[in-house]
Amino acid sequence: MKRIFYIIIFSIVFVIYLFYFSTSLTGIIQISIVWVSFLLSFYEFYDKNQKLKTALLFLFILVFGIEVFTKKISIESISLIWPFFSKNKELLLSLTNKLKYKKFLFLTILYLTLFNLESKENPIDTALKNMELKEYYKSYEILNEYIKNNNSPEAFNILGWLYFNGKGVEKDEKKGCEYFKKAADDGFVKAYYNVGMCYEYGKGFEYNINEAIKYYEKGYENGDSKSSYALGMIYLKGCKIEGKKDMEKAIKYLHYSCKKSLANGCYKLGDLYMSEIKDYDKGIKYYEKAAKKGYCKAYSTIGDYYLYSKKDRKEKDIKKAVKYYKKGVECNDEISMYKLSFIYFTGIKPFEKDDLKAFDLASKSASLGYKPAYGILGVIYATSDKIEKNIDKASEYLNIAINANDTYSIFMKKELCERKILNCLNQ
Repeated sequence: MKRIFYIIIFSIVFVIYLFYFSTSLTGIIQISIVWVSFLLSFYEFYDKNQKLKTALLFLFILVFGIEVFTKKISIESISLIWPFFSKNKELLLSLTNKLKYKKFLFLTILYLTLFNLESKENPIDTALKNMELKEYYKSYEILNEYIKNNNSPEAFNILGWLYFNGKGVEKDEKKGCEYFKKAADDGFVKAYYNVGMCYEYGKGFEYNINEAIKYYEKGYENGDSKSSYALGMIYLKGCKIEGKKDMEKAIKYLHYSCKKSLANGCYKLGDLYMSEIKDYDKGIKYYEKAAKKGYCKAYSTIGDYYLYSKKDRKEKDIKKAVKYYKKGVECNDEISMYKLSFIYFTGIKPFEKDDLKAFDLASKSASLGYKPAYGILGVIYATSDKIEKNIDKASEYLNIAINANDTYSIFMKKELCERKILNCLNQ
């Protein structure tokens, strides 16, 4: 009777697993192996067949490994079921020890619930993955269905973003802001910034700077760097609060956003110290922090300081400028590429003129969308003996830069026309 009881219970678990928990072929194979091993344990030939038991164990572990890697199961989840492997070697090797049926049954149920429930993907995670793939409509469908039976602030916030930006659903800024507010009112920290933005810019909600500040402050109080940055910018500009700047508050909020690893906050602090407070060492320090956090434009800003802002510029300052421009190039910053290209093309001492280096850097900068770089390319095509001359391209590229209001290109085209290198009669 005892044996029949265990068989019935285990069979029920097996059926429940197949219908409610199993979402993958590997999961079905795993439980099938355990179930078959359990049934075989009632036959004497299985007790004596070590090879069969070892083969089943090996297959079980192999399939388990596949599921771990394909589903990216967390370390915590694995640690919870580790006793199933590490502390019950004899049990796993035999899967038959009749004195341990209860233990075996308990561990099997533990395995099914912890491993498979943990590995079941959360709809929000699925929606976020779809957003990374720019399959926004899938994210919308998943979350729109999910919130019917779940009060999820995170889901509301994501839906708000989809509506506000018109991704995967018809654009509706008001509905987007309503979802943001619903998420914020339920305590979802990232939503505070989004609601503040709706009020600050009058998109979705009627413009109300006091409401914006209220939500930004809630975000700041809960550790949100974007909310802190927004507050810093409001107090730095002062234009939205009756023209009253508050530098102390601006520094406080921007410093917090920088401390919380928001690169924009670090960069804006650098601007503030450079232009308002005139503490250049601190300004450089914050620009460097911004660059290290991924705001690569900061490298070109530091380079500009050493190249253009110092009244008594020395050779060492130009070297420092080049050093930072090179860091920007390594960071794939198109402005740094352009600035370094200009140095090589004009041959600013102590660096010799190098048209090939200049052409290569300007080409990369232009390919990244930086229009002034076309000006250098145009001048090189018109004047350099290192690159095959192409007057048509020279004129075309200079015009692209001129249309972007690049002063260097405007000056150089005028000069090239006066020297009759370019035909400018009809231009």
